[in-house]
This record gives sequence, C-alpha cells and structure tokens, in this order.
Amino acid sequence: MNPMRSDVIAGQDFCLSPSMNRQALVFYATRHEYAVSVLVFVRLLQRLGTRRGTDLIVLHLPLEPWVLEKMRAMGMMTVGVPALPLMKRRYYRHCLTKLRIFQLVQYERVVYLDADAIPLKSLDDLLMFPFDGPITAPPAYWRRQPYWTTTLLVVRPPIANWSCVSSHFKDAVQTSVYDVKDYLARCHSALKRGIGRG
Repeated sequence: MNPMRSDVIAGQDFCLSPSMNRQALVFYATRHEYAVSVLVFVRLLQRLGTRRGTDLIVLHLPLEPWVLEKMRAMGMMTVGVPALPLMKRRYYRHCLTKLRIFQLVQYERVVYLDADAIPLKSLDDLLMFPFDGPITAPPAYWRRQPYWTTTLLVVRPPIANWSCVSSHFKDAVQTSVYDVKDYLARCHSALKRGIGRG
C-alpha cells in the first residue's frame, strides 16, 4: 500500500488516497458488526499470504473510530463513502454500497469480497487470471440463469461504467429489488456487452 495525499477522481463522490498499485481487494462495511467481520477476514487472509502490490480497501459508512484505526493498523485503506439509495427490506438496506467498486477506476482490477466468509487459501489467483469484459463472478447455481452470486466479484473498473450501473438505482428501489445479485441481473445485458467501451 502506498498512502499519499487524499484526492478525488473524476466520477467519484468520495476521497481515495492515490496509490502506485494497480490491483485491490475490496470490502465494505455499513455497520460495526460487519466491520469486525472485515477485520477477521483480512487477518486470516494475511496469514495465507497476499500478492505484493495489492491494496486492501474498505468502503464504509460511518463507523466507530477504534474500528477504523484497527483497520489502518492492519494495512487497510479506509474510505468513507456516502450512502446510496436504501433498499426497502431492512436486511438489505445498504446492499448497493458494494457497487461502488465500479468507481475505483484507479485500478486495473478489483476483487470484491463479502466479509462474512472464511478464506481457506490465498486469493492471489483472482488477481491474475485472464478474462474479457468488465466483470466476472461465480454463477448463482441455485437460481435460473443468468444470475451471479455477488459474494465475490472481479471487476475491471476502467472499462466498467459507473453511470450505467447507478442509472438503475431508482428502478431497483421502486420495484423492490432487494439484493445486489438481483440488481446486477437487471444490468446483466449491459455488463455483458462491456459497458463503458467506446
């Protein structure tokens, strides 16, 4: 990680310290309990080993100062972000926050991870395997396709278009889309075409 002065990138509505690194592992935390899950996940991941030259980023809503200090002490970049439109179901009310990974255009590749999981091996392969298009993710095998599970997303932000993704927010709220995997299914055809190209 290479902490420097805080700056704002075009298209972002939050500040992110510039970095020389071109890859990032990203988490999000919208409340204290989930922030603790991030701490646990990252500690386990660090024991397994992480690829050199990879930033660890936490996109978060307001959290207790001690949690943020602990994250920074563990080498994470903590990035406060404004709340996005709230989903109607309380459990999913902040679920769109993870879609801010599409705004991280400083990076050639972003790997997003839900923190309520346990890493069992190094995730370095996710930072290196080749793929075309702006996004790839595991299929949600329990649902009729095309649906992805968004517990893990690999994104190439420079060719992904935040304006396209965010343009569906209002529709998602009005039609009671309550989970990001449902939301991304709405954006699926645009993402498959490689949004943001040209």
